[in-house]
Amino acid sequence: MATNGGTSSNGSGDWKGFVEVDLPKDVGLPEIESALNGVDLAGVLEELVLSGYKVTCSGKGDGEAWICSVTGKDGSGANRGYTLSTWGSSIDVAILATWYKCAVICEWGEWAADGLPWHLEL
Repeated sequence: MATNGGTSSNGSGDWKGFVEVDLPKDVGLPEIESALNGVDLAGVLEELVLSGYKVTCSGKGDGEAWICSVTGKDGSGANRGYTLSTWGSSIDVAILATWYKCAVICEWGEWAADGLPWHLEL
């Protein structure tokens, strides 16, 4: 796997790059909420963190757009060191869409392994 030579925030050199996983065009907030099966936003964040991911969120401008990024840490398998991000119109949408990519599209499996359709060579 190619790396970009970047370092993590603690300087350990564990960060490897970004992975792009697109939401299908026919998936919107109703489909994402349906997949949650009643889990609330706090439950989504807990599931992401307990699955081995660092979760980071930030806003752009006056809250006109939000991004949620998950970076694989220990316990995330081949995703360790890779970051997957999603933009949303609100912080809730960004977090829920990121969860959907991890839980539904990638089925909590690898999204950073060589040969997968969304693996980004750096």
